[in-house]
Amino acid sequence: MDGDMAADSFDETDPASVLKHARKLKRLTIAEIAEQLGRPDQAMRGGKGRAGNVIEMWFGIEDDNQSEPDLRETRFLGSAYRGLEIKVVPIKRKSRDGSYGVKERNVVSMISYPTLPSETWQDAKLRRKMEHMLFVYYLYESGADWMQARVIDVHLWTFADIPEVERQTIHEDWTIIRRKVASGEAHDLHEHDTAILKATRKGAGGAERPSNYSRDAAPAFRRAYSISRGHMDVVWKRDVQGKPLTEITKPGQKFEPFVLKELRELEGKRLGDIDPVASWKGKDSASRVIRAALGETPGRIKEFTEHEVTVRVIPFYTDTQMPKEAVSFPTMNLLEFVTEDWETATFKEYIACILFVPVLLPTRISEAPDYVVGRAFFWRPNDEELMGIEREWKAYQRQVKDGACRTEPDSRGRNVSALRPSSETEYIHMRPHGRDGADYDVDLFGNRIVKQSFWLNQRFVRALYLRIR
Repeated sequence: MDGDMAADSFDETDPASVLKHARKLKRLTIAEIAEQLGRPDQAMRGGKGRAGNVIEMWFGIEDDNQSEPDLRETRFLGSAYRGLEIKVVPIKRKSRDGSYGVKERNVVSMISYPTLPSETWQDAKLRRKMEHMLFVYYLYESGADWMQARVIDVHLWTFADIPEVERQTIHEDWTIIRRKVASGEAHDLHEHDTAILKATRKGAGGAERPSNYSRDAAPAFRRAYSISRGHMDVVWKRDVQGKPLTEITKPGQKFEPFVLKELRELEGKRLGDIDPVASWKGKDSASRVIRAALGETPGRIKEFTEHEVTVRVIPFYTDTQMPKEAVSFPTMNLLEFVTEDWETATFKEYIACILFVPVLLPTRISEAPDYVVGRAFFWRPNDEELMGIEREWKAYQRQVKDGACRTEPDSRGRNVSALRPSSETEYIHMRPHGRDGADYDVDLFGNRIVKQSFWLNQRFVRALYLRIR
């Protein structure tokens, strides 16, 4: 069965026929799909989108980067828009709680700076691409053979059928992007400008002046429309898995002010008074009490998922206002880390939005029940912070590529690497985060090192905390 045969096995004009054909992918590995297509050569293919390329071939699509939907002739009853876009979505297991979620944002199409200003929402090129989309989900496992990744589900997404508030938000997001481009401010586009529909950096190379701008206009990076990872996670949990998501805000109510108002009710209280019967065993006992006080696990709250909020309950010493320790993030895979681009980096998504809940230690030896809740705050990196973090992230990436993960015993017999310590950076650093010394990773050169992760520096977290005092 080759690509043409795959295309002949369903009726492209009929959404039901396409969906039936898509469901045949469920439980197949990428290798099995390539075998059924008669294309074992795909096993040798490189590149980030290689799994997606094989899945798209199932629908007779091969290396298609056109502005039109992948299946151009699919007709939907009552819709003014023809065509169906195939989007391949990697799902991965989250190391923090073991749940499964969407790995990354989903890029829809490039933003055309010259033509966007003349578009209306009804005739926007984006509408033709994302009015009807077929999501094909496959299980991504870090460090595993990509050909053994398995398709786990499919979902037909139609713009007209999603909740009204989400349709309005996507329209508003597009309007914000269009307004900036039409005003000659494409250089000032940022992902944090919008909620669901993002203007994501795309493609290699530096900034260039858009062809429709004047000679004195600022250069702008190439960008693409993408659906945020947070919203893709909502679709995955709510619409595909059928898991109920609690909504804690009412229509028109702003999420962040609402959460901060709720947490202000806890400010100044001892954790032991907030939950007298809590179990105080383990380092995360304070975090468990705060999360319970929010009324629901954040991962089950739609707004926390949609806004990609990471919750961090951080103990601070009251005498120095210094956090007890640096702020950690999930462990990385070194072989993947060295291939990442900053614009789509996993770590960049971790720091997209963090809700910090300080808990204050009255004394240096205070136990968790005596911690006092401080003033909570949301943090999104500003431009200066993001540029600094990007600079340090890239420096660590170069170090890993150069073999800095090779370890040697120090004077005390500890195995240490040549990775820069936190004392030499301003924002972030890399250091071990494995369960124990046997929980190791391997770099490009075969060097074994305890699994690494990024951490926010204590000094930087202290500076963030002092801003709101």
